[in-house]
Amino acid sequence: MIKRHKMKSPKSKQDLIETVLEQIKVDIDCHEYEAIEELIRFIPIENLIAYLPAEDWKKFKHLRDA
Repeated sequence: MIKRHKMKSPKSKQDLIETVLEQIKVDIDCHEYEAIEELIRFIPIENLIAYLPAEDWKKFKHLRDA
């Protein structure tokens, strides 16, 4: 059975973000990564690279320059 985060009544974008983060935590705890991977695919490459520690940026520079 897949666990789902009990959603409160979202009133703002921040509430939505917090609810999504809580669901991501539940999914990780359950080793369910597919939905997270699909969501991450929509994030621009520059943002993905910037999320990593600075020492890893050079490893992915070729993707940013493509």
